[in-house]
Amino acid sequence: RTPEGKVIVDPRGKAAGRGAYLCPRPDCFGSSRARRAVAHSLEVELSADDWAALRGDLEKLAAERGSALERESA
Repeated sequence: RTPEGKVIVDPRGKAAGRGAYLCPRPDCFGSSRARRAVAHSLEVELSADDWAALRGDLEKLAAERGSALERESA
């Protein structure tokens, strides 16, 4: 959560504000339980639209990291 209260994905963990670590597997961060846990950790209310945007960013990041891991193991 940025100092302005916006919730963003910060893959490097360097942005100012409050952060939370998430499991990188889509089955972890895709659940309604994850949405509640993130909202609780960041001390914010997450609307369905906010969560949908975050999930999209998380899915993109997971795909990118998964591709990088596949290249390293090949």
